[in-house]
Amino acid sequence: MGWLPSLLLNYIMKGVKTQIDTNTYNPKEIVAALSAERLKPYSLFTPYADEIHSIVPYDLVQWLSSMLFTPLQYFEVTLRNRLYVVLEKHYTWRRKKYKVLGDPAEWLKWMPTKKSTIQKVNDAYTFAQRNVKNRPVVIGDIISGLSLGVGIDILKEHPKKGSPYHFWTFTQNKIFPNAKNQNRETICAELLGIKKIRNRLFHHEPIWNEPSVKNCHMALSEILKQYERVMRALRWLSIDVYMFLWEEGREYLLKKQALKLSNSLLELFSEKKNNSLRSKGR
Repeated sequence: MGWLPSLLLNYIMKGVKTQIDTNTYNPKEIVAALSAERLKPYSLFTPYADEIHSIVPYDLVQWLSSMLFTPLQYFEVTLRNRLYVVLEKHYTWRRKKYKVLGDPAEWLKWMPTKKSTIQKVNDAYTFAQRNVKNRPVVIGDIISGLSLGVGIDILKEHPKKGSPYHFWTFTQNKIFPNAKNQNRETICAELLGIKKIRNRLFHHEPIWNEPSVKNCHMALSEILKQYERVMRALRWLSIDVYMFLWEEGREYLLKKQALKLSNSLLELFSEKKNNSLRSKGR
C-alpha cells in the first residue's frame, strides 16, 4: 500500500464527524434537513441516545459507503465497454455464416429483442445526437449513455444455441475471462445484486439495511461484504483493473476504517448506554 492513499484517507477522515458540536451548528436543524425518516434506520447504532445523535452514525456510515463509488464506476464502465467490443468482434465472425445479421459495429441497434432495452438504446442514440456538438457521434457516446441494467439485459439475450444471434457460448470467456466455473444464470444473478447495491447507493439509501443486521458491527460488516462483492465481479471482468484498485490499498483501508468507525461509535455511545441503565436502576 502506497503513501498516497494513506495521506488521502487521513485528510478525508479529518472531515468525518465523530461527535456533535452544538457550538458550531444546531443538530436539530440537521435532523430536520435530513428528515427523521431517513435517519430512523441509524437508531440501530444509537439505541440509548436521543434522536439527534443518529446524525453521527449517519455521517460515518455515509462516508464509509462512499468508498464503493470508485469500484462500482470501474465495474460499470468496464462491463459496457467489454460487451460492445467482444460482441462486435463476435458478430463480425458470425456474419460470415449468417447474412441475416446486421452491421456488427451497430449490433446495439438490431441484436436486442427486449422492448425496454431497445427503447433505452434508442434513447441513448437520441441523447447523443442532441448533445454532441462540433463532431460526429461515435459509438462511445452511445455506450456511455447505457445503464448497468441494459448491460445485464443484453447478457440474457438469445440463449438458444441454434440462433444466429446467440453469443454466450462463444463469448463468455472473453467477456468474463476470470469467472471460472460460473454460468450465465449465476453471473447475471450476481450482477443484478450489484445493480441493487448501485441503485441504493446512488439514491442515498443505506446499503447495509438488511433484516439480518442487528447492530453497528453487523452493519459495517455488510458494507464490507458488498464492497467485496463488487470487487469480485470486477475481477471476473479484468484482473488488471482489479489489481490496480487492490494495489492502491482501498480494500485494506476500508476494513481498517470500518473497525475504527465501529470502535468510535461504541466509545461514543457507551457512556449514554451506561447512563441509561443507571437511570433505570440496573
